[in-house]
Amino acid sequence: MRRRFTILALAALATGCPAPQGESGILELDVGQYEAYVHPVFEGSCATLDCHGDEGRPLRLYSETGLRLRDDLRAPVGAPTIPATAEELAANVQSIRAIDVERPLPETRFLVLKPLSNVAGGIHHYGGRIWTGTDDPAYRCVLSWLYHALDTEACAAAAARDGLPPI
Repeated sequence: MRRRFTILALAALATGCPAPQGESGILELDVGQYEAYVHPVFEGSCATLDCHGDEGRPLRLYSETGLRLRDDLRAPVGAPTIPATAEELAANVQSIRAIDVERPLPETRFLVLKPLSNVAGGIHHYGGRIWTGTDDPAYRCVLSWLYHALDTEACAAAAARDGLPPI
């Protein structure tokens, strides 16, 4: 029942209610929600050094086991890793905000279209298909965050599937 409500709520939001934007037209996003719910989804599947954990990418993501903002945050081989810092998480959100500014509706942004299967309406992504459809918990998590209607259950399911394994 909750899943059906979430899907209906997201559909209602998508029909004419763009996500909140600041004066510059750039999407306003909650860094605290990103840290707690969205980052764990991206960290294990998108923020690796061979993917978006690369300074040269339009969407650049810092993470515990990938790209770090400073050298002193990199753990030596075999040592416990250091979780992403508040500064790194804020930089991730800024990177997300800065791409696709001409696409006001979250479901039209590359952030949700590139990892989505072509069959489900996604577009070409060099990293391949990460989300099988719009019912994928990671898709629902990210889209709900962009709409300021966070689906914490979808985020938890996606993080359990895609997140870093416990140390």
